[in-house]
Amino acid sequence: DKVDAILERHEQEIKELRTRIPVERARTFYEPEASAEYSSKNGPLFDFNQRLQGRRTRLAELNAFLADPAQRIAVLPGRGGIGKTKLLRDWSAGVAGWKVLWVSQHGMWHEGSVSEIPSTDTVLIADDAHLYDDLDKIVGLISSRASGPEPRLKLVIATRPSGIGRIDEMLARLASSTAVVRFKKLPIVSL
Repeated sequence: DKVDAILERHEQEIKELRTRIPVERARTFYEPEASAEYSSKNGPLFDFNQRLQGRRTRLAELNAFLADPAQRIAVLPGRGGIGKTKLLRDWSAGVAGWKVLWVSQHGMWHEGSVSEIPSTDTVLIADDAHLYDDLDKIVGLISSRASGPEPRLKLVIATRPSGIGRIDEMLARLASSTAVVRFKKLPIVSL
């Protein structure tokens, strides 16, 4: 009886704590335009208002990935601060005909995660994916979806080189090698 009462009290405390979590932090994905998470990165390292320079080739590769029905997952490696996030922010802002959702660094995979993805062509962006514990669930979802004509679901994984081993192992286990495109490591741009 005493144990049951303690468990019941703990369950009530958990429910109460869940009500305090901002809705955005409970979601697996977020829309960049409407998210504090997206706009909270600022300062000298995260000055996303500057014009993107020296990335035309990579933009073309990302566009080709989106247009290729066989390619479902793209991996974009690059060291910290090299411009992966800036590149993906600018690229995704210009993507026409696709819904763009970013994987929340603060969210976690839950039973409602799949329902957050609309029934339209959608590209998911996992920035700093090496930090996301539930990336395997997203990769599994992408891999399990039939590659039919509509709606299409794709994933861009941006990671630091230190995360490549974990991501390669995950992709080897969960995804078809023909569905994955690996971009070269994002280089430093000389202006």
